[in-house]
Amino acid sequence: MQRLRRVIKRIAAVGTGVAMLGATMTGALAQSTGATLDDYPEMFFKNGVVDNTVFVVGESAAASDTIGLANVVKQMQADSKVCVPGGAGGSSVSVSGDAVEMSTTSDLLELNESIGDVRETITEVELDGLKGGIVTTNDGTTEFNQYLRFKELNTTINTLTYAPSVVFAENDAPVKEVGDWIKVLEGSGANQAFFEYELEFEDGLESDVVSNKLDDLRDEELVMLGTTYTVVDSKANLPLDEVKLEMLGGAEYAIMEEGETRTFTIDGREYEVEILIIEDTSPPTVTLKINGEVTDQLVDGETEILRDGTLIGVSDIVLNEAGEAGSGDIVELYIGATKVEFQDDEYSDGEGSANLGFQSSVKIDEETIEDAWVQIKANELSTSELEIFSIKYRLVADALPGSRDIYVPPGHGVREYLDEPQGMLGLGWDVRYEGLDDVGVSLIKLDPAGDDEYNLEFENNQGLVYKFPYISNENGVFKFGDDNDDLILVEGNHTQAGTAGNLQSHYAANRNITFNIGMLDYFLLSDSGESYDDTATSHVIRYNSLDTSQRQLQFDDEATGSKRFIYETTSLVGTIGKAELVFGGNTYVVLIANASTSGPSGGTDNPIVVDQNKDGRIERDKIRITVNGGGVLDPMAYIGDVAATIATNITYLSDGGIITGLSGALGVGGTWSNAGVKISNMTTAWGDGYGGNVTMSLVTLSEDFDENLPAAMQGQSLSPSNEVSNWTIVTRSSNRIGMLSSTFKANGGLKLQQPDEDDDNFYGMTDYGVYFNLFDPEGTDNAETLTIEYPLKQRGARVFVVMGDTSVKKTSVGEICTVADIDLQTMFGAEVTDPTMYNLILVGGPCINEAVEKIEEFPTCADWPTLYGPGDAVVQLAANGENYALLVAGTDARDTQRAAKAIESKTGLTGTLAKV
Repeated sequence: MQRLRRVIKRIAAVGTGVAMLGATMTGALAQSTGATLDDYPEMFFKNGVVDNTVFVVGESAAASDTIGLANVVKQMQADSKVCVPGGAGGSSVSVSGDAVEMSTTSDLLELNESIGDVRETITEVELDGLKGGIVTTNDGTTEFNQYLRFKELNTTINTLTYAPSVVFAENDAPVKEVGDWIKVLEGSGANQAFFEYELEFEDGLESDVVSNKLDDLRDEELVMLGTTYTVVDSKANLPLDEVKLEMLGGAEYAIMEEGETRTFTIDGREYEVEILIIEDTSPPTVTLKINGEVTDQLVDGETEILRDGTLIGVSDIVLNEAGEAGSGDIVELYIGATKVEFQDDEYSDGEGSANLGFQSSVKIDEETIEDAWVQIKANELSTSELEIFSIKYRLVADALPGSRDIYVPPGHGVREYLDEPQGMLGLGWDVRYEGLDDVGVSLIKLDPAGDDEYNLEFENNQGLVYKFPYISNENGVFKFGDDNDDLILVEGNHTQAGTAGNLQSHYAANRNITFNIGMLDYFLLSDSGESYDDTATSHVIRYNSLDTSQRQLQFDDEATGSKRFIYETTSLVGTIGKAELVFGGNTYVVLIANASTSGPSGGTDNPIVVDQNKDGRIERDKIRITVNGGGVLDPMAYIGDVAATIATNITYLSDGGIITGLSGALGVGGTWSNAGVKISNMTTAWGDGYGGNVTMSLVTLSEDFDENLPAAMQGQSLSPSNEVSNWTIVTRSSNRIGMLSSTFKANGGLKLQQPDEDDDNFYGMTDYGVYFNLFDPEGTDNAETLTIEYPLKQRGARVFVVMGDTSVKKTSVGEICTVADIDLQTMFGAEVTDPTMYNLILVGGPCINEAVEKIEEFPTCADWPTLYGPGDAVVQLAANGENYALLVAGTDARDTQRAAKAIESKTGLTGTLAKV
């Protein structure tokens, strides 16, 4: 029951935080309206949510009932969905304000890919905060431009090697977590910076040099990364190629007169500023009083830090001489100031010099920034005149104390995780991470059945969900399938003199047909003859029965139910017939052996052989599973196809059983002995110890990647270039099986890691965005549970460069949709004492679900056989006191599941009783 509740809860959780519902979902229908199945599920909604509703199954219900119940809950929530028009662009995350996303319409930012590999440079085209302009001095006028770079090529080598990237990994916090982050590596030189900023002067910023100062730049304004700075001081030593700029900027700029008082608000805090006195000294000084705190006497370009840490800076003092216009002396100042000092002691050196010509000579707010680098390119016009062409600035990441590198979680920016955030320059730009794309996923699951068996669950590209026995070590027999029945992953054989058998040929004297599928065995189908096909449709089928008198075969599609096929007689040696099986609209040829035993179903047990990959031949091909989204799952990765050197083991896997005692030209009278597919019988020549282990793989084709190759493999010579993830199922003592986190690996970045405060789970993700969760309860001997979320398309990383105030909004593609919450309650039928207390949804008939008989209008167990027969699936709605009861049931578990699917599809639901 706990597992059932967890399954339903996982579905219900999608609706948490409902914001709105359509008019049809605002309340339950009054009993007087005589609600019918046409109105379903409105009668189960009250005040915009599904509440006071109990989902009920029988305590001994089949797994199909549980799946059926999950389908009902999922569809009920889907029916509650209301969508309103949303933002255009198809993005699940949008940032308003001055912002640019690193992904482009033609290039997705992939996991483990540097943001500079997508956008090398950001300009004013992308960000208003990088707008250029004009600077005019006494010596001339020049236009200026701003650039923000995350990749810079010096000839052919990228010199910004530590630009941010998004990773799925364990962070570097004192208590480590596993998740997705922007990661910025700490570095030690200008070529290990994580960004470069450039302020370029097209025609050169010219100034006379007077007393070793750039006289014409004093009080000029330069705009850098959204902040305006005033040049308050400078230094220029032309013989030594030295230049220094001191600039003052801030949150609030003001011009105030002596004696004036004004109040400013910065980040919600008020500052009352009074100009106490401006003294006509050499140089002139000003004394300020701010929130009662009196400053020292400050000269031009000087700053002071208040007790609360706020920086006050004076950019200029203008004395109003007697007789001049105006009422007094004035001061230009910044409140919440930032002071920047750039110094380059070799402004004529080039990129080929040490540290690419950058100097580690940067001060911000009077503090030396050890990880900041500056390069000022200048040219001497004469012995007393200098022009500056550009100022380049780089910052090497320095993490907060206790961390080695920087890990930024979704919803945050790099700036807040730097030990010296002021080193990013400016007051309002950042690199923000808003998480991974929500692209939708399909689930793959290895679900333990006890400690000696695994079921495999996956969703095919038609949306059908399959769950079936995959591997077992019960009683020490390690095999595909469960203890009783085999899972056939490799075709049998139909050959003549070693030649692959074409089913269109007629082999009158051939007896080399290997029949490998016995009664009640499971086998894979895939409609592609290729080894790896991301468009193939996969099915899991079970051989159910054979009726020779009617020449009829029955098979169970493990997702949709039973199908019957008529076979035709053939003259192929060793066969009694041939049929064409149609699943998913594709046709697969099956041959039926002229040999039988008393089968497990009580009838004949003639084995069969199937063209499992629909390539027109039966030749021991291995069958792989294509999951929804295009991933190709190989249930036995290290076992190759027939052409491989390990063909003897393929032969073994394809045999599955032995026919003995054949006589006559057609092999009449042979006896089928189902030998099974026992891994423990195989050789150990495959490199990972087969006979005790089985390796699975999940392949994403390179063509499915945005750049046609996993990001971690760019520039490498690899074969294959597909992303391949592997893991191993191992045998253990006492016939147990399980999985080890250490065996999970991939050429696409997969590594399972465990958070410090979670002893039960390991997590990992590949470059494509395939998410792995290995659940390993500490202190138990149970087999581990593996859940894989395969994305329906490649996951991208949502990284934005922002300037100033921005806001984030999460939306669905093209629409904003909401669904109702489900106040979930689940019970076994026997636990329902007073059914009228609740709205009830009962899955399973009265013979398996005890609560069904407690509803007056529903049939009893005794009544059911007189009302319904095999194949009947029933959906019935009935009044239940002040509430309603819905019955979803069938004659057997398969029929119940079909009734649940009828609710999903709304097929044939009318009146109060529908037989579908």
